[in-house]
Amino acid sequence: MQRVITPYYSLSQSVRDIFRFRSLIGFFIWRELKVRYKHTLLGVLWSVMQPALLTAVLYTVWYNQSDTKEHYLQQLVWSICLWTYISSSLNYAINSITSNEKIIKKNAFPRLVLPVSAIFVALFELFINCMAAFIFLSIYKHPFNPSFALLDLQLPVLICTILFSLGAGFWVSSLSAIYKDVRYALPFLIQLVFFVTPVFYEVSSDKVVWGQWVNINPLSGIFEAIKHNYSMPPLYSWMFSLMLCITGIVFFQRNEFKTNDLL
Repeated sequence: MQRVITPYYSLSQSVRDIFRFRSLIGFFIWRELKVRYKHTLLGVLWSVMQPALLTAVLYTVWYNQSDTKEHYLQQLVWSICLWTYISSSLNYAINSITSNEKIIKKNAFPRLVLPVSAIFVALFELFINCMAAFIFLSIYKHPFNPSFALLDLQLPVLICTILFSLGAGFWVSSLSAIYKDVRYALPFLIQLVFFVTPVFYEVSSDKVVWGQWVNINPLSGIFEAIKHNYSMPPLYSWMFSLMLCITGIVFFQRNEFKTNDLL
């Protein structure tokens, strides 16, 4: 009689592994940033270019349609910073397994650290974008204030967004290693979600005819919190982000050995 040994998966063990291998995560972050910007003229400033250009285009096109023209630029800048972080997290995480194929085959370590490190690379770029946003808004309209960040991008909003990005990153990184089509579908999906998320418009605006449907999107609560300067995203955004993170870890761990075989 044959005995089939199945691996034991523990959510708490996965979380402990992330903290236990934090130095390895730091190494992957440093390596990715070094490779990404090594021979570029502007270095990490390239991470600022995309959100800056997107902000300029959306401000030009959508400003006259906004109901809150006085604060529209400020709201748009922070919303674009946060959206850029979400999209970058997914784009980096989806390649975190396949791009480290040789390391995975030669070394034993929790594979979960790969998407985590990819998402923290995007978090570093978010920090750079926020610093650029502080400077721009201070020069353009607002006096410099050390507490400016906490007033415009609340810490609970950031934590909720990080949980969402981690969960989505775990899902797409594992799925892309199993199904190659995912990496081709993700860019289109990100663009689609961008338009059904209130990044550059308000759900309450009369000009947004699909506003009631946009509220179904769990990301809507996060971006509406930025626009209305709420200290806390709504409960449904927290619940969705937390469940996405938990299920993402479980799914990633259950498919870890299958992923290794497919590489």
